[in-house]
Amino acid sequence: MIAENKLSISIIILTVFYSVGIVGIGWRLEPDLLSLTPLNLLLSLSVMLWNHENWDRSFFLFLIGSFLIGFGVEVLGVNTGFPFGEYSYGSVLGFKLWETPLMIGINWVMLSYCGGVIANYLISHQNIYIKSGFGALLLLLLDFIMEPVAIHYGFWTWEKPHVPIENYLSWFVIAFLIQILFFSFVNKVNNKAAIFLFILQIAFFGLLSVKL
Repeated sequence: MIAENKLSISIIILTVFYSVGIVGIGWRLEPDLLSLTPLNLLLSLSVMLWNHENWDRSFFLFLIGSFLIGFGVEVLGVNTGFPFGEYSYGSVLGFKLWETPLMIGINWVMLSYCGGVIANYLISHQNIYIKSGFGALLLLLLDFIMEPVAIHYGFWTWEKPHVPIENYLSWFVIAFLIQILFFSFVNKVNNKAAIFLFILQIAFFGLLSVKL
């Protein structure tokens, strides 16, 4: 009963925040909402983790490892152009370290966790590489939907007039590596809030892309 109440509260909180974001940003009712993006990411992560049950050493290793991999590769990408291509971050995601928002590391943690939970839910095969590949494909799908919206609203900008193909290839490879980390350290997780959060992310960027 406690778990069900927690899930219901989580769904309400996430639905309200993302709905306000879609309407406020997409219909330009409140442009300043973009400045609350870091708060929204932290709220999303907090709600997701609130529904996680097994807080053991392995889970902390996944959280730390996925943040370091995600943030580290973004620092490399921003400062060298490898592996994603030439790009730079705007001010929407907040405080930067080495020209890279700390929130982008948080985003990698959140999306990687969601992808792993969904892969576990949908893929019955126990091979972690098969599950990791599926989870990475989910993150790649989200990136395809997210890119035009993120560029339009100044999350980041590309040196070229189009998103380079190496961005998508690198996204898949990095997501795959973090998914392997997930299935090595976390594996079986029943977190319906994470599934709902990922669906909301798809809906959020998908609906905003329609308004571009």
